[in-house]
Parts: sequence; C-alpha cells; structure tokens
Amino acid sequence: MSKVIIHPTDFSECADNALQYAVEIAKATESKIAVVHSLDYSEISVTSRNAQALNENSNNLEKEAKQRLLEIGERVQKQGVPCEASIHSGRIGYWLPDYAKEKEALYIVMGTVGADTLQNKIIGSHTFDIIKKTMVPVLAVPNEASVKDFKDFVYLQDHKTPDMIPLNNLAQIGKTFNANIDVIHFLEDPKNIEDQKQFEQLQVAVKKEIDFEFNFILKPTEDLHESIQEIAKEKNPDLLALVMRHQNFFQRLFKGSLTEKLINYSHIPILVFEQ
Repeated sequence: MSKVIIHPTDFSECADNALQYAVEIAKATESKIAVVHSLDYSEISVTSRNAQALNENSNNLEKEAKQRLLEIGERVQKQGVPCEASIHSGRIGYWLPDYAKEKEALYIVMGTVGADTLQNKIIGSHTFDIIKKTMVPVLAVPNEASVKDFKDFVYLQDHKTPDMIPLNNLAQIGKTFNANIDVIHFLEDPKNIEDQKQFEQLQVAVKKEIDFEFNFILKPTEDLHESIQEIAKEKNPDLLALVMRHQNFFQRLFKGSLTEKLINYSHIPILVFEQ
C-alpha cells in the first residue's frame, strides 16, 4: 500500500494553508495526499415538510463539494504530488479515525482556526477528538503559520514513552526542510538520577539508530508551565511536537494558567503523536 497523508478540508482559507504543509510533507515522504470532506446533517431535524428541500440542498452541497475537491486535487498534482479525494457523511470525529487506520496514513494534516490559545487550538473543535481516537500523528496548523518558515522544531520529550518512532518521523521532515530540532526534556526533580540516566541512554540510542543531528537539552524546572512559556518565547519554534499519553505530562501542559501564558504563541503548528 502506498504511503498516504490525509488532509481534511472544509474549503476554508485555514484548510488551504494546512494543505500546503501536507503537500510539502508528502514530497518529503514520497506520499500521496487523500483530501477528505465531511457532509454532516446530523443536527438538522428532518420533517415531512422539509425532507424534499433538505434532499435538494444535500445534492447541491455534494455537487459543489465534488467540484471544489476536483480543483484541490488538480492544484496538488500540479505540485508533483499524487492526490485522491472523497466525501464522507457524518461528523468527522466519527469516521476519520477508522478511515486513517484503513489507509495506514502517515499523518493527518488539518487546519485550526479561531483559537486564541494552544489549548483551544488542540482541544477545541474536532482536532482534539481526532487526536484522542487515532494512532496516526496529527499536525494541527493555525492559519497564521507559514510553511516557508518551517526551520526550527521543538520536541517536548517524555522519557517514559517509546520515542524512536516520533524522532524518526521528525528526522525525516527535518532533513527535507533542513530544520534544526531541539529535543527538550524537563527535569522536575534534580535528585532523580534515574531520569537523567534514561535521557542520556536515549541520546546514545538515537545517535546509533537515526541519521540526524538532534540537539538534546535537559532543562531543570520547578514550574513546568513557566518553562514551556520560556521555551516558546525564547525559541519561537515553527513546529512544536509532543507525544500524547493518558495521564502524562501532555495533559498537564493544558491545565492551570498555561492557557493564558501561551496566548501569544497560538500561531505555532503542533504535531501530536499518540502512543
């Protein structure tokens, strides 16, 4: 089966911006793009009076969607990337995880709009629902982001998770964009020698197995929220990557006051690996 990157679209400007990220990553991974659009009528009350009008409206919407998908497909193929398109019924969070599994997708690349914080960008709308339900890495791209500036990545590393797969994926993207990638591990307990050893062992393993020069940074911290804010301010990365696990530090990133502290950094695309 050929490699696939899934791009959900609602034909908005934000979705179009995310599409360009999908195109560039597809080039890097020699993948094709599957553009998908969702027609959701689940919240419309159907009665005998409006059934005919609803049916006519549905047909018109589907016809319009097919035409716009055709235009997107042509635009993608002109950039040298194979493309297919499909329309699906129902809420995107219901069908997309199964579709991604069926396609054995490498990534889901989708736009995020109307977010004033990182928390709202990930947890708001459909994005967080999709992240929770799929094992496929999800790249959430805000409308303000530009793929032209895809040069500096920050990966927030949690040593308790198997990190080789995310790091391999990041290295592949990093090589294409000639990007600098900082792997940052927060040391919340300076007395935790085992934690430091595991981070050192990870560095050794990565250097043996992955042909990419990462910058490994062990950052002591007393306040995880404050440290994340400092990283965002100091590095202003073009991509923030992390692994989502139940009850790991990812959930803690979006509790308390961090939402307010990161309000100025909601332009950062976020790549979430589910493990």
